Amino acid sequence: MLPSHLADDLGRRGINCYEALAISEGCYLCEQPEINLVVIDPSVDDERAKTVQQRFSTLRLHDGATIGDTMWELTNLLGQAPAIQ
Repeated sequence: MLPSHLADDLGRRGINCYEALAISEGCYLCEQPEINLVVIDPSVDDERAKTVQQRFSTLRLHDGATIGDTMWELTNLLGQAPAIQ
């Protein structure tokens, strides 16, 4: 699995992103106080996504989601972009 291009695009827009390649790693990151939403890439299978969705607030992306779509969703869920971490 390669690093996410979406995470790079979000980082350039001032959003702190942490990538996890394993569910256990993602769950550990989500327990940190500065994490307020998990963005799930379309490449994550449904079973693993559900494991995360049951424990944390999530935004599940679909194939073809653009950075503009993602920013719009994040802003609607969390408020103005500068407040997003």
